[in-house]
Amino acid sequence: MRSEPVRSSRSFRSLFKAAAGGSSEAVGQLLETCRTYLALIAAEELERDLRVKIAPSDLVQETFVVAQREFARFDGNERDALMAWLRGILLNKLQEARRRFRARKRQIQREVPLNGMKSTARQMRERASRAQSPSRHAAAREEADRISRALSGLSPDYQLVIQLRNWKLLSFVEIGRQMGRTTGAARALWVRALEQLSKALESRDGK
Repeated sequence: MRSEPVRSSRSFRSLFKAAAGGSSEAVGQLLETCRTYLALIAAEELERDLRVKIAPSDLVQETFVVAQREFARFDGNERDALMAWLRGILLNKLQEARRRFRARKRQIQREVPLNGMKSTARQMRERASRAQSPSRHAAAREEADRISRALSGLSPDYQLVIQLRNWKLLSFVEIGRQMGRTTGAARALWVRALEQLSKALESRDGK
């Protein structure tokens, strides 16, 4: 179940201080401020075939479990450092999911007769479709509207790079070409844009 947006009146830095002092509640609130940022990263990195087994929101939740347990090892005190740390955890969880999926896929290929593969694939797709309940669709629409409103407050370059990458699914080579930037500069701009989007969403939630 998705947690409610954080509405604490405490500043981000005071949350850091409380979290470093051992407050599990403060750690949880800090993590919530990064949820949308991590969800966008997970949606970007998660391959389509893997989504039968794991959703982006599942990856984010697994990341939060690890981060809550390991927070004492985090030695930063800035939002950007926290985001980078959480992104690293998320990418590690994604790698674990990939290994599990590939191992299971190899096992199925050994165990299922060739003429049964199409039926098995169809059953997997049907299970994935059933998992998308009306309430989950409604929540997704609500989140999309929330992101769209926050996106409208970003700079034109930030809006454009997010639209090109997350909506149109262009490569960074194509984005760089359209925006007159190198591939590396386009990727860096996208990362900064996601960070600013996350901050904008946090600011809106705190109102």
